[in-house]
Amino acid sequence: RRPSQRSAAAKMWRLVFAAATLLVGTGGLTTWGQKPADSPVRERRECGESSQCTTWTRWYNRDGPSGYGDAEGLHLLRPAYPGEICDAPSAIEARVVGTHVDATLTGQNIVVCNTEQGLWCDNSHQSNGMCLNYEVRFCCDECTSWTRWFDSDNPSLTSDYEALHVLRPEYPGEICDAPSAIEARVVGTHVDATLTGQNIVVCNTEQGLWCDNSHQSNGMCLNYEVRFCCGNYALGLIENNTIPYDPMLNM
Repeated sequence: RRPSQRSAAAKMWRLVFAAATLLVGTGGLTTWGQKPADSPVRERRECGESSQCTTWTRWYNRDGPSGYGDAEGLHLLRPAYPGEICDAPSAIEARVVGTHVDATLTGQNIVVCNTEQGLWCDNSHQSNGMCLNYEVRFCCDECTSWTRWFDSDNPSLTSDYEALHVLRPEYPGEICDAPSAIEARVVGTHVDATLTGQNIVVCNTEQGLWCDNSHQSNGMCLNYEVRFCCGNYALGLIENNTIPYDPMLNM
């Protein structure tokens, strides 16, 4: 492509990525509708912030700086490494592949490096036109305080619906405003939901669980129950529902 065409393409993809991140990067819109205006969000932590983490993930390096930059975004890492990264990491570290130099010490202009988005280094922001190759890891400390198991619905009609906006009014005061983790299992057998082979539409800390009968090969969801982690509150809460996002482009 000509330089002008590449520049236009890069701009277009950055806008597309930014819009996608705003909508689904951290569950900005729920499956059932728009996020309530008073819904709290956990504090975003940046690379370089001190942490007393006891349980780190392994290091992830799924991209390189060729093309437009190095994209180690959480929305890319989670599908590539299913089940390995918790819903709400409490810290992030980034370093250069090979040399292990901390990303904050490289002198490069890293556009994004935080616990909600992961890392994005844009080649066009570097004095030499090229990012270093980065890898990232996340703090996923184990929960210290789980709620009891909740089973407010069953799959007899169209779905099994264990949604937070339904559970909270039914069990007032029992579920914290911002759970840091969720677990789901089959009622009775206690088989983890991720091991059932069923297609569960939603299972996350912002929405709860939703299994749609029409998505199952036999036309029927199993009956699930869920619980939420309401410990590990060192992060605190931000009393608004707007977080500025930066694009992380993966071309």
